[in-house]
Amino acid sequence: MIRGTVLKKYINTETIKYMIGHDFSVFLPILARNFIILVALSILFIALKDYIPPDTLYLIFLGAGVILFLKFLVDFFDLYLDTIAVSEHEITLFLWEGFFDNSIEIFDRDRIETISYRQKGFWDRIFMKGDLLIRLDDQIEFPFENIHRPKKIVEKLSFYKNSFIAKKLHEQEHHHEEFEQDERFSILIDALSEVVKDYAQKKA
Repeated sequence: MIRGTVLKKYINTETIKYMIGHDFSVFLPILARNFIILVALSILFIALKDYIPPDTLYLIFLGAGVILFLKFLVDFFDLYLDTIAVSEHEITLFLWEGFFDNSIEIFDRDRIETISYRQKGFWDRIFMKGDLLIRLDDQIEFPFENIHRPKKIVEKLSFYKNSFIAKKLHEQEHHHEEFEQDERFSILIDALSEVVKDYAQKKA
């Protein structure tokens, strides 16, 4: 998987439970634009083939095709590599902004206050897509736009969040019980030490 291979270079993917990317519908404008350009180039090629030598014409349109393909790859990966990576203790927002630029935001589960979604208008409901909203305890909100089935994603993230909180509370209670046991043991040892000390003084 290309997304996982690229992310390995920037974040630890071994602890990731699953990854969230953009909905397929966000790629449709890119595909439509490139299809229109290809049709226009084809028409232009047919119109010019009687006026320009074939070798020169093929070379020109080959160069245009390569440039168009490279531009398509850049636009495609700018969207495809944007990812929310979910692990047990944190959520990582990875935004690909070109082959030389990217940004990473890591949210500890303790800091996440709410996870919600929004759908804007008719097309969001038709394509079953929407925006994921992660609000932190300092009221800063991080949106991740155009994900597929946002309600299902929010339910899954909320489940992981609640499981993390429940596990943490259990560990805190267990730690508290161990602390109480250690404290009682220390009191018992101190009491026995006093008894032994008194006994030794009486024998002396």
